[in-house]
Amino acid sequence: MLSFLIRFVFISFLFSSAAVFSADNVSISTESSASNIAPQPISNSQLPEWFYRELTSIRKDVSVLDATGATKEQIQELKERIGKIEVRLEESQKYTEDKLIDQSARIGDIAESNTFSITLFAVIAGVLGTLIAVITIINSWKANREAVANAEKAASEKLDTWTKEKETDLTEKFNQKLAELSERHEKEFQIIRDNAEEQAFDNDINEAYVLAGKDRIDDAMSRINNVMRRVENSDLSKHQRVHAKALYYKGLIYYVDNQFENEIKAYDDLVNRFKDTQKPDIQGLVVRALINKGATLGQLNRLDEAVIIIDSLLERFKDSAEADIQVLLANALINKGVMLEKLNRLDEAVIIIDSLLKRFKDSTEMDIQVLLANALVNKGAILGKLGRPDEEVAVYDYLLEKFKGSKELELQEQVAKALYNKGSTLSQLHCLEEAVEVYSALLERFKDSAEAVIQEQVAKALMNKGVVLGQLNCLEEAIEVYSKLFERFMGSDEVTTQEHVAKALINKGVMLGKLNRSEEAVAVYDLLFEGFKDCREIALQVLIAQALINKGVRLGQMNCPEDEILVYDKLLERFKESDDLGLQALATTALMNKGVKLKQLNRLEEAIVVYDSLLDRFKNSDAAAIQELIATVFIDKGFTLGKLNRFKEAIAMYDALLERFKDNEEAVIQRQVVTALCNKAELVIAVNSKEQATKAIQEAIIFTKGGYKLHRAILEILNFMVEESTVGDVFRSIENIPEGEVLVWGFDDIRSLIEKLESPQKEQVEAFVRFFEDHHDKVKLKEELDQIPHI
Repeated sequence: MLSFLIRFVFISFLFSSAAVFSADNVSISTESSASNIAPQPISNSQLPEWFYRELTSIRKDVSVLDATGATKEQIQELKERIGKIEVRLEESQKYTEDKLIDQSARIGDIAESNTFSITLFAVIAGVLGTLIAVITIINSWKANREAVANAEKAASEKLDTWTKEKETDLTEKFNQKLAELSERHEKEFQIIRDNAEEQAFDNDINEAYVLAGKDRIDDAMSRINNVMRRVENSDLSKHQRVHAKALYYKGLIYYVDNQFENEIKAYDDLVNRFKDTQKPDIQGLVVRALINKGATLGQLNRLDEAVIIIDSLLERFKDSAEADIQVLLANALINKGVMLEKLNRLDEAVIIIDSLLKRFKDSTEMDIQVLLANALVNKGAILGKLGRPDEEVAVYDYLLEKFKGSKELELQEQVAKALYNKGSTLSQLHCLEEAVEVYSALLERFKDSAEAVIQEQVAKALMNKGVVLGQLNCLEEAIEVYSKLFERFMGSDEVTTQEHVAKALINKGVMLGKLNRSEEAVAVYDLLFEGFKDCREIALQVLIAQALINKGVRLGQMNCPEDEILVYDKLLERFKESDDLGLQALATTALMNKGVKLKQLNRLEEAIVVYDSLLDRFKNSDAAAIQELIATVFIDKGFTLGKLNRFKEAIAMYDALLERFKDNEEAVIQRQVVTALCNKAELVIAVNSKEQATKAIQEAIIFTKGGYKLHRAILEILNFMVEESTVGDVFRSIENIPEGEVLVWGFDDIRSLIEKLESPQKEQVEAFVRFFEDHHDKVKLKEELDQIPHI
């Protein structure tokens, strides 16, 4: 290849600047010296036009290749072009040689012509000069021939000498240039080889992380460790970067596999090995490793350690001017604020966020701007937790003003969050009209957005706007908002958004129920069920169950008890195998409602069967909500048994409740315990001796000494019936009932016993019964008691 290039440059130089001979330019001299014969320049018109075109093109290409470096393909192409030119130049050389021969012949013709002229002159001169003329002609002819030969020889020797000089000079220059080009190409090829090696390492590392995401942890770790073995002992800069990246991703892979301690160790290895590096790319990995370590420690609830890690990171890189490092430090500050918030060090968290805002307030880096917006949202939320809602709203307003004109998606997401949070805070402050305005502003601003994060804020805003409108008793407007939410997001695949849609339908059904549009409410619940019946997400399953409960209640209010019972059965069949506590609680509610409805239909035996199935199904549950329902079931079953005159079984049911829940401190369950005690005392009066009745009443009275004034009044009535207290004691206990508190209490179980009492005790007890069963009027009760004659 090099020989072709040398010959090409030599020939091109020769034809463009050298001198060659043409027969038309040869000077004829009779002198023997050839020193005056020199090459004459060849004009452009004497060389072929194709040669100049090719020469110009190739010179241009050589110049470009000299500047950029040649590939094998480009050198091969140049070689082929030079080869073609050589062929054509050989043809031109042959043609030139033929022309030289022809010119030599012409020189001979000229000599012969001169000989002829001399001969003619000799004839004219006379016979006497014949001999001299002949001799002269011969000498002249020889001289001419010798002159031509000498001229040709001298020209040839001169041309050979000049050509060799030029060839040597050009060869040296070309070799020098070629050496420079070769050196440059070798450096470039080395860079390419280095880049290819680094890219191969990067591909292995990235592939390892992908494998980890597919739960192929062993394969992923094998690939990472293989990379580390190949570079860990190398001091080359490129291998140092690869080693740092491999350690960082090793930590990430451990995180994916929930091997948090190993993850932390990998980050520690990275930090310890490269803690003194000044290379920005490796520094960035060190910072990321420390941030991730802090986040993992926080996840492990080792929050104090996490804060220490972040503080060390901030101190170590506080003076870094690298833009990427600055972004990472901003992230670290935000993480520290989150950790402090989890530690309930909320004031410190606010200070950290303020330091972040102050440190980067003048930054124009978009990544920093996004972090600042995120920090402002976090600050607002923390101020809300601190009970400083006015400051919280002010923070959101500052954010909205600062970024109101931004078109960046990530900033728009924070703007949407700020608007939503502001609306929620105003709602909590009972500034309901203002809250509606803020939600409306959010909906108007982002009505055309298709971004998932923003869409979530839109869905939440629609939900909250509907709730607030309901609180303002703007039921029709609330229904319209819920309808918009349903229409806009029913097709969403996002589980969170689907939850909002389902909640909106439930709320819409409730609003329609309040407007006595029961059939429409039932249709909405059916729409929810059909839309989400195939969903398997627990949150949506819970909402489906809630919709069925609401539908059953609504059917009961529409006086469709059989349809109501069918709905409860549908719910119980669908969720009978679920272990989710929320669904279990709704199943107990369905069973309770079914039992109550059967009791209302006087299908008491069926009601007891339902209660028994409920108790059997959830007897071992420790969930608070289910425990409350089970306590209620004990009460209802006991009451139903009482109505069936199965008093002893009813008393046994109340005893079972007392045994199970007597030590339970939950207020709702404690109230059920008191109710059970009162019911038991009432039944004991009906079926047992006075002594046993008195004991049961006193047991209940002792339990109610700390409160429960309504139940205490009931117990005083029972105590009066067994003659252990006076009318005055009963009336005083009723007077102690706080105003506004009402307890509807029936005395069916002891109605026959009351009828057997003697006057005036009978009339006095009947007056007390009317107070609880009918009017709840203390003044009226006193008037009735005053009208009863005393014995």
